[in-house]
Amino acid sequence: MAKKKLQIFISSTYTDLIEERQAAVEAILGSKHITAGMELFRAGNSSQLKAIKKWIDESDLYMLILGGRYGSIEPESGKSYTQIEYEYAIEKDIPVFAVILNESFLHQKAALKAYDVFEKDNKDKYEEFKKLVETKIIKYVDDCKDIQIVIKDSISELDEEYELIGWIRSNEGDTGQLLQQLNETRLECDKLRDELKECKSNIANIKVVEIFASGEEKTTLRYTDMHTFNKFSTIELTWNEIFIIFGKIIYKDGSITNTEIKFELESAIANRYGDYSASVYDDDVIKVQIQLEKLCLIKRVNNSNFAFTESGREEFINQFVEKKK
Repeated sequence: MAKKKLQIFISSTYTDLIEERQAAVEAILGSKHITAGMELFRAGNSSQLKAIKKWIDESDLYMLILGGRYGSIEPESGKSYTQIEYEYAIEKDIPVFAVILNESFLHQKAALKAYDVFEKDNKDKYEEFKKLVETKIIKYVDDCKDIQIVIKDSISELDEEYELIGWIRSNEGDTGQLLQQLNETRLECDKLRDELKECKSNIANIKVVEIFASGEEKTTLRYTDMHTFNKFSTIELTWNEIFIIFGKIIYKDGSITNTEIKFELESAIANRYGDYSASVYDDDVIKVQIQLEKLCLIKRVNNSNFAFTESGREEFINQFVEKKK
């Protein structure tokens, strides 16, 4: 007899939990079950909430990923859409379980990400909601790998406890149409995975540009004359100019080393001022590396090499592509 496929609705806040939600989707699909297909759907009005409730009605399980944010507020109730979804699943007697990010996990995310990880505007509501969630089945996690492990274990436990129906019933002999639906669902999940990846990249870029200097904004680099070692000078370059300098090497060779970065900056000084004995301060070389990393334009591939990020490669190519006049 074919193994039944459980439909699992995944709920969470949006921009702060993209990676965690993706880990959950992969764990569910890896367990041969089905996600409800709402990963990219962000509730924002009553009609959208009705659509979400319909998905919950048709699901076997409801899974919440709770980070440090409360989420967007529904005007009439004053509750977040995430809490409304959670309470609705309980009201409909749909088994619920939650994955809660440990404080250490949240602080680690906060140190690495440009967006807000912790709730600022509705702390009391967040704490009340968290207390409610902690009265049901929960698992605390320290990273995305933990999420995948606890989801697989929780699905098995809940299936045994509640004897969930799933998509394939024991009294159904012809499952051809159902298997076709499952295949279409998997194809849709692949599409959503690609869209999630693109959304994640776009969100990161938007948030970063808002916070850090970039584009035509200028930075000052210090250098000395290698012959005298006491001639202190500076050069102003835009972040676009610096990125193009690095990008040409990365585009040609696939990566750029720490030594090449310093050399290319010194070459820029020589080209502008004719000073061929310039030595850029090591601190400023590091500053440039860190800035371009934070702008999501380059990434470190090992201790001494940097390469393009996906968005960095796209940005570099756009600098040279001729636009239609």
